Amino acid sequence: MEIIQTESVPLSIQKYIGPPDPRVTGWPLLKSPIPVISIFIFYIVIVIFGPKFMKNRKPYNIKYILLIYNFSQIALSSYIFKEFLVTSYISGYNWACQPVDRSLSPLAIRMASACWWFYFSKVVDLLDTVFFVLRKKLSQLSFLHLYHHSTMIFNWYIGTLYLPGGQAFFSGLINSFVHVIMYTYYLLSAIGPHMQKYLWWKRYLTQLQLCQFVAIIFHLCVGIWNKCEAPTWLTAWTVGYVSSLVMLFSNFYKKAYHGKDVSVKKHKEVDAQLYDKSPLSAVANGSVRQAKEGMKRLGKNKHQGLTNYFQDDESDNLNKNHSNGFVKASVRNGKKCY
Repeated sequence: MEIIQTESVPLSIQKYIGPPDPRVTGWPLLKSPIPVISIFIFYIVIVIFGPKFMKNRKPYNIKYILLIYNFSQIALSSYIFKEFLVTSYISGYNWACQPVDRSLSPLAIRMASACWWFYFSKVVDLLDTVFFVLRKKLSQLSFLHLYHHSTMIFNWYIGTLYLPGGQAFFSGLINSFVHVIMYTYYLLSAIGPHMQKYLWWKRYLTQLQLCQFVAIIFHLCVGIWNKCEAPTWLTAWTVGYVSSLVMLFSNFYKKAYHGKDVSVKKHKEVDAQLYDKSPLSAVANGSVRQAKEGMKRLGKNKHQGLTNYFQDDESDNLNKNHSNGFVKASVRNGKKCY
């Protein structure tokens, strides 16, 4: 099979989309698609078999690993943001339309390197899922989380090969900035429950993620309007992909923050049912037997009511938690979601 060859992109595919940038084809994780495909397969294996492995095991206490991991993510994202910002400024980038500088100049290579580091950060982000599995936070393995994390590695594998700079810099710039804020939130939450009072801005983090997607789409459309130098197929694909993230994150936000009224109403209905079936009403009618039967019903319904309550509360928390960006988006007692 041709894919087994050491080409970054199989020659049969290059016939349709053209050759990748020769400056980066020899870089780590870009020499061949085999490493990124292997990483993806290993990721899927963890998602499928990880929960089965943890089924009869207690969740691992990895608090300090999470603290180190989140801090490292903040440092990495900060470095990437700085590289995109400084290099684009020094190079005099035009934000409305910037072609790729494919020369071997130090600034051109520095921008391509920033794109590679951003691609590498997407590979590192896959550890979020691994930590969910080890901590048995399986409810966090939502479609949004898995879709976002598993597809980003391929998007930036292709993006770094074909557009290591130019218009692509904006996506890396804004996303790395959002990740600095996002992993700061995760770090504070992983410290302990006493930090929750400082994490009131959770919903605004999701709003920020949505804003970044909209900004990226707008920037890409401006580039198309100005006929910037960029592969048409790659730009069209990116617009479609980011649009799918907008829809998924919007749906998450709606369920997480506009579904609270429905949940509260349901809790009130449970309380009302418990009150109507209270044995006190039977006592008021002078029936001891009815009172005993009512007490049994109360115990049964109270148990069911509390069960429903906590199930609803868990579902509500699940909706509120994301996942990093990216988008990743919420943590409670060290619990993250994307």
